[in-house]
Amino acid sequence: TYDKAIQFFGGGANSKIKGDSTLVFDAEKNATLRTLKFSPTNEGGWGSVLLAGGSNGGTIGGNAKIIINGGLINNDETGTTYVKAFAAGAIDKTSTTGSLTVDGDAIAAMHGNWGNVQGSTALLAGPMVSKNNSTAVVKGQCIVTIDGENAGAREVYPAGFLQASGSSIFVQSAQVDLVKGFVQDTIIGGAIWGASRLVVSGDIVVNVTDGTFSANSGRGRIFGGHDVEVNDGKGYVLGNTKITVSGGQGLNYVFGGGMVWRGNTAGTESIVKGNAYITFSGNSGINALSNDAKVFAGGRAQYPASADAKVEGNAYVEFKDITSTTFKGTLSGQGTDGDYKIDTYTNSVSG
Repeated sequence: TYDKAIQFFGGGANSKIKGDSTLVFDAEKNATLRTLKFSPTNEGGWGSVLLAGGSNGGTIGGNAKIIINGGLINNDETGTTYVKAFAAGAIDKTSTTGSLTVDGDAIAAMHGNWGNVQGSTALLAGPMVSKNNSTAVVKGQCIVTIDGENAGAREVYPAGFLQASGSSIFVQSAQVDLVKGFVQDTIIGGAIWGASRLVVSGDIVVNVTDGTFSANSGRGRIFGGHDVEVNDGKGYVLGNTKITVSGGQGLNYVFGGGMVWRGNTAGTESIVKGNAYITFSGNSGINALSNDAKVFAGGRAQYPASADAKVEGNAYVEFKDITSTTFKGTLSGQGTDGDYKIDTYTNSVSG
């Protein structure tokens, strides 16, 4: 317990690591991680507790990994406020380098019981950047795997998180595999909360085999692209987005593209340069959707007349191997606005 943000970096600060960098969270019993005070701006802007497999700035010659086996639980007072667990490392405001490079992959493996946390949790494979005019690079894949009884997080960002101006994150590809566990609120490629850019040069892939969405008032959403939350934020997927759902429950919204929220100026954009593929496989795949679920081939823009959440290629939604059930929700070949309305964003898919 501490009165500021707590940060654990497996690779230290501004390091030059020749091999892998790994952090393992392995509590024998459910643990409580909390600070006495919570502010989203203290100690680099991330909130209460940071668990990072990589380093705070510097270089990692191999892979960066975070492995979570231990559980988290609230105590009877304030409990966990905000915990972010991420693989690649970070560039926060205390970093002296302003750069981070991972030559290998960034791998986040979640197996611990985090289902009893009432505060907010986030799971990432890619880097987190809060220092202005900085650059973070993952030359390999960014992979999040959730596989465990009651394992998961409220939010999942496989590609990374930006909360800075004039900064960039570049990763080769991003993937989420939800094998067993939960995602309370949202799976989305990466988060851009500053006037910066996040680029995935290959594909973003989301595979849901089993798991629960929308618990604890979560919205139960999957986006293929990125989340842009401010004017002049830019998120790009240069390849395709591929979402495959073959099991689970409580899924309310699925988008082939990304989201632009609050941003209302030209050049504020979340763009998928390639195609978007959404597949619901088998009866268990379609049953993962809630009865009033909405599936959009494109993206979501709060102000679609100005900011863009687009798929520039083609978009495909496929229901396959369905034998004994039907889709009861709403399907659109385009995108939507801030209210999830149909036919309000009719140029979200260009192909």
